[in-house]
This record gives sequence, C-alpha cells and structure tokens, in this order.
Amino acid sequence: MVSIFVLHQQSGSRYTRDSFNAHWMKAKGISDLEGTLSDKLAISGHTNATQTARYDRKIAVVPVVGGQK
Repeated sequence: MVSIFVLHQQSGSRYTRDSFNAHWMKAKGISDLEGTLSDKLAISGHTNATQTARYDRKIAVVPVVGGQK
C-alpha cells in the first residue's frame, strides 16, 4: 500500500485522532505479557533475551508490612 501517511489504515487513508487513540490503548507490550523471559522472547521476536529484558518493565509487587496499602 502506498500512502502519503506514515501511519495509515489498510485503505491508505489517515487515522482520525480518536481512531488512533483507540488502537493505541489496545496495544500490548512485553510488560503486559504473562510468562518467563524466555516465553516473552519467543512471542516478541527479539533476537536475544537482553533485548527482551530491556522492554520488560513490569514492576514486581512486593508484600507490605502489616497489610498496609
């Protein structure tokens, strides 16, 4: 597809702001995936585990003292 837009729909036309935002919100990243680093490497298509780890930024949840929030 040849289009004057860098990001475009399959038809070649531009995305509206609302359409782009809706698609952006549905996009998932490596951090959203469940599984081991090896699993994420296989899914992402990265060439090595170091590259996958760089994008895996899920924060580990740790227990707190006395059940505080």
